[in-house]
Amino acid sequence: VDAYSLWKPSAIMKKLERWKNVYPDLIRVTTAQEKYGLRAAGDDSDCQFWDLGPGCPNYIFTIQDYVVHPEDSESSNLLPEVFWSGCLHGNERVGPTATMEAAALLLEAARCEGMPRSRDEEHVGDSK
Repeated sequence: VDAYSLWKPSAIMKKLERWKNVYPDLIRVTTAQEKYGLRAAGDDSDCQFWDLGPGCPNYIFTIQDYVVHPEDSESSNLLPEVFWSGCLHGNERVGPTATMEAAALLLEAARCEGMPRSRDEEHVGDSK
């Protein structure tokens, strides 16, 4: 059993970058700074790993099947939305960790669901 630990901000940034490469058809990642022009939270001492200015970026990511529901398509616009915030209170560390762990499960489940199935797998558990 792996030991549980809280995700550090630098690990979140690295994981989101990795997910963009591993799941290009399932995730879109941006920041509130890019999308809305907001200032980053904090100052130079808070996020040394982020080189686009002082403070920490506020990451926003969307998970959906972009092959079946391309961005801005009619079907994409009809999808229900669920908003998870990992940062209700800035000093609570469990929110970002819980959000990232849940996202990891959703991405892996979506990837598995989208994989082609062989004829033999379709009959697993069937009595012949």
